[in-house]
Amino acid sequence: MKFKRKSNQKYIPLRNYIGSVPDILRYQLITKFWLLVIGVIFEFGRGTILWTTSRSAVSSGDIPFLMTSVQGGLWILLGIGLLIAYMVIDINAMILLSSKVIHQQPIRVRAILKESFQSIQKFRSPFGFFLIIYVAFLLPIAGVGLGITLTGSLYIPRFITEFIAQNQFYELLYQTALFLIFVISFYFIFLFHCVILEDKNARAARKEAGRLMRNHWKNFLVRYGRFLFATIVTGILLVGILGGCLFIVGKIVGTYHMIRFRFVIVFSAILVLVVTYLYSLLFTPFQWIELTRIYESYTEKDEGKECYPRTSNLKKLVVPSVGILLLCIVFSVVAAYRFDAFFPEIGNAMVIAHRGGGTLGNENSVRGLELAIQEGAGASEIDVQRTKDGYYVLNHDANFDRVAGEKRNVWNRTLQEIKQLQIRDNHPFAVNHTEVCTIDEILSAAKNQAILYIELKGKTADKQMVDDLYRIVESHDMLDQVVFISLKYPLISYMEQNYPNAETGYLCYAAFGDIEDLDADQLILEEEMATPLNIDKIHEAGKKVFVWTVNKPLNMLRFYSRNVDGMITDEVEDCVDVKEMLMFLKEDYEVDEFIRVVARTVFVWWP
Repeated sequence: MKFKRKSNQKYIPLRNYIGSVPDILRYQLITKFWLLVIGVIFEFGRGTILWTTSRSAVSSGDIPFLMTSVQGGLWILLGIGLLIAYMVIDINAMILLSSKVIHQQPIRVRAILKESFQSIQKFRSPFGFFLIIYVAFLLPIAGVGLGITLTGSLYIPRFITEFIAQNQFYELLYQTALFLIFVISFYFIFLFHCVILEDKNARAARKEAGRLMRNHWKNFLVRYGRFLFATIVTGILLVGILGGCLFIVGKIVGTYHMIRFRFVIVFSAILVLVVTYLYSLLFTPFQWIELTRIYESYTEKDEGKECYPRTSNLKKLVVPSVGILLLCIVFSVVAAYRFDAFFPEIGNAMVIAHRGGGTLGNENSVRGLELAIQEGAGASEIDVQRTKDGYYVLNHDANFDRVAGEKRNVWNRTLQEIKQLQIRDNHPFAVNHTEVCTIDEILSAAKNQAILYIELKGKTADKQMVDDLYRIVESHDMLDQVVFISLKYPLISYMEQNYPNAETGYLCYAAFGDIEDLDADQLILEEEMATPLNIDKIHEAGKKVFVWTVNKPLNMLRFYSRNVDGMITDEVEDCVDVKEMLMFLKEDYEVDEFIRVVARTVFVWWP
């Protein structure tokens, strides 16, 4: 249908579409249900493939398996299928839904999904496949919020970003790449609109989307900026109104009686949780509605006159809202009487100093270990590598360039040569230097003082290292004080099979399947992997859960709340301070119970 270009000057408030909230929520709930069903089917398929390999899980140590085996190829194909399903629902269908809301056309979920799946054929080209990968993986890493929910939490592991940050050239390349991804996503933000609404293939849509943004980028920034500002203000007002209502509820019910006090804090937390979740369900559709409105105003083709839903449609929300409120009340009453079951005490996780003593002292040194023990750490993580003449020394990188200015690799130097080096202090203005530490020296310093997490590190981490380190630790009579850890899963499995009396830990930054069945006594998860679900599964299997590397106080509070067994951190002082604060607050039962409710709600149940 030919349609005149609409004026870009007149701004129509998005509140005109508030009457579509019932239909949008209905669509969201139905599609989220089907995504859950698809996810269950995917898990079943993935589990079946794993069963044929006699593996319980595939982790970051099994990348060669994924790349070289038939089962790995099937797994990847299954993942691509799941990715396409999420893209259809999260992007393609959202654009169709937005157009129907704008023009007040009937919202039939089945018809929208059918049309969305049919649009996938327009991406059947190398560029179309690249586009799917770009949106699914690169955009989330760059922090752009228009990606697919399946991969929305993607991240680059901290140990990789730390390595990048140590080299100015790598850091410049990394930041440049993130900036380019952001600019490209902005420039082609209407690409999917061109595919879905104008029936173009991916390559033709790219050209059209670029032309639209070149001609209207200033106007787009103003209009989209208004939308973001309006959503932020709405969120703030919602929080203020909700807080006022909860304050009134607290005054009416009273908080002097223990059960009443528990009811009020639980009801407040659960209600905030529900409202926040509903707000998040609405934000994404309204964002796509706004983008679609802007897109249609820039094109000469349109699907019809813009209409506005009647606000009387909001009456449809009365019954569901009352039902949700009643459920919150019932849950709050039950939780008030069974408080400890719903809100267990915040854990007493062990503090583990990263690389010897974290930022307290020289990296991987006796001095760093001693400072960490003085500060209150219960354990220390160290990195061990083998020298050219077969001795074992502590060092994290392949060489000593970062800590001592020596660029030759550890395995290309003898112990005598390495002992001549001086390790700098972590603090930039400190003058404390110390020699490179051997495994025997650190074991002697830690004996009866702290647990050592010995990481089998680098190129020399092999079965010989496992055999040698076990023998050395046993000779110090410290098997009960040492945990052998590594990023190389085959080494941990080898130690479990040959030295069952040794305590082992697998450093894992990505895993799929039943990770609790991995062959290790402890699982040491990267922060983003330490989800409440993974933690509970591992604990139920009778194993311990540790997290690395936790350096921010808020994240420390998160993992204390999730009852992990320990945290590896560079900021030992902060981690100990947060732990002591939580222990101190337990002395007042009202404060303790309030924190338990808030922590459980925010850090465990938050959507």
